[in-house]
Amino acid sequence: MLTKALPKKELLCTPNLWNKVARYFEDAEVLFQMAFNELDSESSPLNNEQQFIWLMQAYERLNLVLETIDDSGGYRLDLERELGSRLIPCFHRLDWSVEKKAKWLQEHRSKYIVFPWIPDHFGLDTELAEAYAKLAGADTGSDSISFALMDKLNQGKLD
Repeated sequence: MLTKALPKKELLCTPNLWNKVARYFEDAEVLFQMAFNELDSESSPLNNEQQFIWLMQAYERLNLVLETIDDSGGYRLDLERELGSRLIPCFHRLDWSVEKKAKWLQEHRSKYIVFPWIPDHFGLDTELAEAYAKLAGADTGSDSISFALMDKLNQGKLD
């Protein structure tokens, strides 16, 4: 279903680019809405963890197709918001330890271009926020330096 909803296409420098990209994401949203209706039904074949995996695959697919689609017009944004509004609650309902969730957040914070901002969008409780911060503090790679700089820029506290 994901490859049907988000087929690999090259929509970069073509005539009528914006119309084609808009239509591409309109078609994708129709197919995703059918899938979301199935996920929301009482007879959904997927439990929470399976839904979480499916949503992660949807994000992976979306990021993949955006490598060859110029969506600087933002036509994907409704789909991106809908995926995020489903992924985050699924994440919080996962029957994982706090440490496993913190590690997952750490591993996924910069894995994708299009993804909910970690930790801001995830609304972490105190225990998970502390576990995540501990892992983030232990990361001394250039990635953590970039995120520290980004955090300071976002907060307007660059010295």
